[in-house]
Amino acid sequence: MTSTNIMTSRTFGQATDNMEDLREAVRSHAQAGAEKVRRQQSVAQAIMVFLSTPRFRSDLPQDYPSLTLPLPMPTDDSRVIVAAAQRALEMIYRRGYQYAKAGVMMVDLADRDGLQIDMLDTQETEERRQQSAKLMGVMDALNREFGRGAVTLGGMRKNERWRQRDTRQTPRFLTSWNEIPEIKMG
Repeated sequence: MTSTNIMTSRTFGQATDNMEDLREAVRSHAQAGAEKVRRQQSVAQAIMVFLSTPRFRSDLPQDYPSLTLPLPMPTDDSRVIVAAAQRALEMIYRRGYQYAKAGVMMVDLADRDGLQIDMLDTQETEERRQQSAKLMGVMDALNREFGRGAVTLGGMRKNERWRQRDTRQTPRFLTSWNEIPEIKMG
């Protein structure tokens, strides 16, 4: 059984009003959400995009916009999901606000295999669906092999202001060989 929604969101390392930063964050969250949808062999029927200003900064104007957009057809294709998320962002963004968080939710999920085929679908539609599945499979395989974010839609800048900072991250002694403490005996 699949969940009915999948959310991907993060608080930014630094609040931003820069639309390019927000586009990048939303694109990243939409792509990560689409990967999760594929992993559980589901399709999303709609997406919701939201922004949030810092709640505890009373000196800044507050804004918490969100928008849910139906997808043209139930899908797990990152390209369709990212494009819809970008359209939603364009519609909710308001200049002059310092946003501290963005997120994308995959809404109204259904099992991919239990999906009812539209009677108006043509052979071309089915071929496109199969090509999409192959392409998304290759993207997912490359990201598994070379690390998350190895293959993305759209470019990512090196120093994204919106990325969460990990300066206070707990060491991963038990899960990362590189972080095991060294003891030297003299």
